[in-house]
Amino acid sequence: MDDRGDLACTFLPGMSDSIEHILLGLLPWAFGFVALVTLGVALWSRRWPKVVGTIEVSFTDVEASLGTRGRTLQTTYEEKHHLMYTYEVDGVLYGRTSVAPLFSIRVRTTSNSASFPRWSTDRALANELREGATVDVYFCPLYHGWSCLRPGGYGAAVLFGVIAAVLLVVL
Repeated sequence: MDDRGDLACTFLPGMSDSIEHILLGLLPWAFGFVALVTLGVALWSRRWPKVVGTIEVSFTDVEASLGTRGRTLQTTYEEKHHLMYTYEVDGVLYGRTSVAPLFSIRVRTTSNSASFPRWSTDRALANELREGATVDVYFCPLYHGWSCLRPGGYGAAVLFGVIAAVLLVVL
């Protein structure tokens, strides 16, 4: 066995020593690491101090697109919410756009008719966060510019964890 093969043989038994196999072997561990970091931040954000902030911008865009499925002309509508809020900590004014502390996993709503489903997360967000409204803003005690409206956000951690588990099984 040559020197180059030692790493690959101990790291991924039975595989060749190509760099592609080494990188593929690291991929599940990378997703697992991101899942753990995301979970840690989600848990930590629940203990962040809070201040009162103001919603400065809150509106929903509706995009319509035409397409075909076979011989049928199909119209698809998609909602996307835009948000910006401000808050003050120690006399410094900050502005942010994020609802969750890290990755914001939201379901995009699409519909094939003119009426949108009532469970649209963007529509619910737009109804809840109106311009000029006051909201609780949770900010990081180490860096006050990092904040969120809803601490926690375990969805991204679960998503990355599932991807890591699937990759470990498949690879």
